[in-house]
Formats: sequence, structure tokens, C-alpha cells
Amino acid sequence: MLLPRLAVGVDGAILDTPGEPPESTLKNRLCHGAYPVREHQGLVFAYMGPPDRMPEFPIYDTSNLPGYDRYHVTKHHWPCNWLQVKDNCMDPSHTAFLHAIEMGHGFSEAHKELGTLDWVETPVGMIYIHCRRVGDNVFVRMTDYISPTLHQIATNAEEGNREHGFYRATNTFWLVPIDDTNCVTIVLRRQREGASPPGPSFGQDGDRPYEERQRSPGDWDAQVTQRPIAVHAMERLGTTDRGVIMLRGLVRDGIRAVQEGRDPKGVVRTPGEIITTYANNSVWRVPPAPTLEEDRALLLESGRRAFEQYMASPSLETAP
Repeated sequence: MLLPRLAVGVDGAILDTPGEPPESTLKNRLCHGAYPVREHQGLVFAYMGPPDRMPEFPIYDTSNLPGYDRYHVTKHHWPCNWLQVKDNCMDPSHTAFLHAIEMGHGFSEAHKELGTLDWVETPVGMIYIHCRRVGDNVFVRMTDYISPTLHQIATNAEEGNREHGFYRATNTFWLVPIDDTNCVTIVLRRQREGASPPGPSFGQDGDRPYEERQRSPGDWDAQVTQRPIAVHAMERLGTTDRGVIMLRGLVRDGIRAVQEGRDPKGVVRTPGEIITTYANNSVWRVPPAPTLEEDRALLLESGRRAFEQYMASPSLETAP
């Protein structure tokens, strides 16, 4: 049946059916599909779960960082399953290989150094701790994965040659599944007033010529070419894939929690609660140990110490 034109309220209630006779009860027997939405920092968020389980809108502590008052939103379509895109955020080793040829596209020379890797769960998800040696300094980079589809990073442009405390995340990434083989990445990039607008994100879409993408691939090329849905049974996961394994475990834990009627990680029930996040860059003066093996142990220890210090006193410091 073709329905007449409808006047619909924001909650989906049908207010009027102008094509029906006055005595019609059609509008009382139907409801149009509708979801509650909220605008936040230039983006519109929808809640699509059960109405009786709707949580508070999540406000992260990076939403209003001091010193950053300009926001740029970019969107990229990925023709593949959302999980293989999100795997990337807990794979810090890929920056030293995939992005090592991208210098000049926003990545500093420090990213060529693999360093030491560690992964730790947080109250809202997990982080990786990536430590690199830069002369007498240790450059510690922590990146957030916030269950189920969000991650945050601090600037990629830092060289790590100047000692400083914790500089917070400048980019927040939401990943929105469309169906099993398509998803959209939406990026909120923070900037200081008066700064030049950021350039396009290198390697985040397939718009470059095929040969160029083969010679200088980006994240899009590495993930989309795994098939529309990556076959996990064909993988041979190594030591540096521990973060990917942990992330997938958190996704499974969240699915089980919802199936059992519990809240997964990251759900807020307290009005006005601000969610603490953990992505940051910091640089510490820690001269190298006598041997390479001892220095790797020193890097790992320095990263864990930095994480513990941050957990004890989360910072809202921002990069100059």
C-alpha cells in the first residue's frame, strides 16, 4: 500500500495524514522509524539501540582542549569491513614501514624508528605505548582505542628532540559501519586559532592513480586490498600484532556484554560525566643504556612509567 503524505514528529509519531478523511485512525496505528540525534562539534550523532537502554551522550575530555578552538571534519569511504580498518589503530609498527615513505605528508623522521611496543587496557578501551630513542631522549607515543569504533592520536609531526610533558590528542576518528563491506571514517582535527588549515590526509582514500598508490601506499591501500572482508583464518599474526589481538578481544567482550544485557566498555550512565582518554605524546630525557638490548628494556620501562604517571594525573596540556 502507498501511504499518503505524512506529518511526522521528531520521535516518529505520525501527527497528521492530510490525504485521509477526518475520521481516519490510520495515524494512530502507525509509527515512522526515528532515532534520537545530537549535534556536537559540527557532527550529528544518532543513537540506534533499544530506547530503554539509551546511555548518556559520551563527552570526552578532548572535546574542549585548551588552546584548540578550530575544528576541521573530513570523511573517507572505505570499501571493506570496518574491523580491518579499526585493526590499524592498534598496530603501531605499521608507521615505521607503511608510513616511512610518507615523510613530507605529516609524518616526522622519528616515525621511521620502530622502537619498543606495549599495549595496556584502559577503562574505555586500550592504548598502545610506542617508545622511540631520539638521542638522549625517549619519545613516548600513546594512542587510544575507545570501544567500539573510535580512536585518537596526538600529532604525527613531532620529532621528539625537545623534552616536554603530555601533549594531548589532536585527531579523533570515528568509524561508522555501513554494511559488512563498507564503512566511513570521520575525522575531527583540532587546530589553534590562526593556524593554516590542515592539508588533505595522505593515503586515506583511493583517489590517487593506481601506480602511485602501489609505489607509495597509504592506510587505505593496505586495508582495502585485504579483500572486502579480511579472512582471519589466513593470517599469520606475529609479535607486533598483539595489539590487534587485544582489540578484537575487546570487540568480542563488548558483543557478549550487550547479548547478556550488560553495558560494554565506554557506556556512560551518569549525566555530565566527562570521559577520560589517554592518547598523548611526551618526551623524556633518558640517556641510552650501554647496550642495545639494555636500551630496549629501558625504553619499555620508560613507556610504562610514563603511562603510570599519566594514569595518576591525566593532563590537558596541548602542543604549542
